[in-house]
Amino acid sequence: MSIITYGSLVPDPYTYTDSYRAKAESDHLLPIEVYARAFFLAAPSWVLLLMRIRNRLVGWFGLKTSQIPENREHILLTSSFEMGEEFGLFKVCDKSEHGIVLGQDDKHLDFRIVIEQKREGDSVFVELTTHVRFKNTMGRLYFGLIKPFHNIISRQLVKRMSNPGLTTA
Repeated sequence: MSIITYGSLVPDPYTYTDSYRAKAESDHLLPIEVYARAFFLAAPSWVLLLMRIRNRLVGWFGLKTSQIPENREHILLTSSFEMGEEFGLFKVCDKSEHGIVLGQDDKHLDFRIVIEQKREGDSVFVELTTHVRFKNTMGRLYFGLIKPFHNIISRQLVKRMSNPGLTTA
């Protein structure tokens, strides 16, 4: 049961797609902002360090970079994640009651991160799906380099996001 009709918000055709899911600690559907917040706050400190290194390196190639603001946690805790709002490299592209699409278009690739919560029987599952469309060889090379990190980070994030109370305390 997909809540968001993605339409043109998710690159088509997808060059790469992956999806990770975890059973949520809560058996109740929560406001999607709770999971969007957890997506950002669940990142271990080593991920933030990798993002800083990434930003320094890719700037040389003219790719989009972002700064991690000092008041990052405050911004995330007070945000309602409205369409067009940006959090570093992640822009809110679409949002519904049970799903949110974050992403960015750049000269080498377009990506979308879909965060959804889905009820299955008496349980709720949090799902984190990544869609990527490569635009050129640079996009393929870039993603080839980061894919091992992406897989590790995505698995850890979805596990941590499944208990959002731990990431926002």
